[in-house]
Amino acid sequence: MDHSNRLEELVAKHEHTLYRAALALLGDPQEAEDAVQDTFLRYLEKRPDLRDGEHERAWLLKGAANRCKSTLRQRKRHPAVELLDVYPAPEGEGREVVEAVQNNEITITDTANAVQANFVADAFVLDVPFAFPTLEAMRYTLADPTFVDVIGKSYDTANLHLLGYADTYFRVLSTNKPVYEPADLKGMTIRTMENEYHMEAWRELGANPTPLAFNELYTALQQGTVDAQENPLELIYSQKFFEQQDYVILTNHLGQIIPCVMSKSYYDALPEEYQKVIDQGWEVGLKRCYEFLEENEAVVEQAIRDSGTEIIELTPEQLAKFQEATAGVGDMIQKAVSAEVYEALQASCAGFDAQ
Repeated sequence: MDHSNRLEELVAKHEHTLYRAALALLGDPQEAEDAVQDTFLRYLEKRPDLRDGEHERAWLLKGAANRCKSTLRQRKRHPAVELLDVYPAPEGEGREVVEAVQNNEITITDTANAVQANFVADAFVLDVPFAFPTLEAMRYTLADPTFVDVIGKSYDTANLHLLGYADTYFRVLSTNKPVYEPADLKGMTIRTMENEYHMEAWRELGANPTPLAFNELYTALQQGTVDAQENPLELIYSQKFFEQQDYVILTNHLGQIIPCVMSKSYYDALPEEYQKVIDQGWEVGLKRCYEFLEENEAVVEQAIRDSGTEIIELTPEQLAKFQEATAGVGDMIQKAVSAEVYEALQASCAGFDAQ
């Protein structure tokens, strides 16, 4: 059977995401490309007619991850590699995955901070709008050992061991009209995550926030169910949201922060040697992740511009109006999280400013 058209469809939809994941695991561009191509061919062999986008992406990610694991074994890396089995979840199942880690049914995961805050309330501290004026300021705090240690204790109480924080830059806004000040958002329906503080921030800015499953977002934009959405630039590109939006506004209102957590009971039961391997592996993986993001961001931004979507960069004065309008959300979060965690965040931000 000729699967050439189906292969072209899969490549167009998923190649960027799979290659990014494979390159992060393997570190070698050719090996990553080989892994992705093998994964596509295996998928066509096993699932030639399946077109359920949610399960399609999950199957492909799992296939690519296990193909990479096979390559790592062939390199004769540390025996701890043998501990790993990879089970990517379909979009929209973040809560279930974190709960499975809590229960030691899954060993490790990285999901958005907004998802993990449903299990560790102190994690909401990182949802303060406009808390970080620059990428450097955000990464200073995410790598600050004092801050990570303080909030890590909150994770411990939920049977989650916080390995550390990553980010994929900032969340930004995409719309079909230009936005330069909060008044431009009046009455606009914006898809948000189901997070009370995210939603309240957009209400304070005059918009109508609407929680919606991520895997339904492209269609919602296409059909006009929502006017706008907010995500990091990389997702706006990889999920092709820019095809349905005329403008991307670099609001940088929240970091796209991704805590990596492990079942605490599992981690605590590991030999110290393996704990060190995991800790070191996290540091190596984080470094490669940031290298990839740096290499990729300019490419993504240019691709969006080339599509005809206009990218609007707000001035510091314009951003200050958005920050002022959402200051009440920061006050809400301060009351909701522990004083120790909130003070650790403030101290870390002050430490960056004092450099």
